[in-house]
Amino acid sequence: GHWIHGIALDMPSYLGMVALMGVMVNDSIVLISTFNGNLREGKDVMTAIYDSCVSRFRPIVLTSLTTIVGIAPIIASNQSEAKMVVPMAISLAYGLAVATFLNLLLLPVLLVVVNSSKRKFKWLVNGVLPSRESVEPAVRELN
Repeated sequence: GHWIHGIALDMPSYLGMVALMGVMVNDSIVLISTFNGNLREGKDVMTAIYDSCVSRFRPIVLTSLTTIVGIAPIIASNQSEAKMVVPMAISLAYGLAVATFLNLLLLPVLLVVVNSSKRKFKWLVNGVLPSRESVEPAVRELN
């Protein structure tokens, strides 16, 4: 975003990146919370991941889009009062556009990879390959 607008990275840009991390963490928490809720309902891991992505896709995308659209006038502003916050808005808006789709595409893949790694580790320790659900903390809480 900074390259597109020809604006150098500066301190407000870094503050925008910090704000971006907060939004990304919030989106991740929403998705993982839904995933854990699906597991508690008795769904298997793959179905729980799929259902949580499908059910949270629209809210995550709409939240990101409204934030980006709300910040767009600041980015387009030529007023001298806005010059200080333009780099922050650029970092937040462009980062949010990329991070939203990474969150919706990469996080489910990481959930599957971590689940498989836990299963393989338990298999190495115990000699028995556990089910996908038995290694998830949300399911273990129920037992």
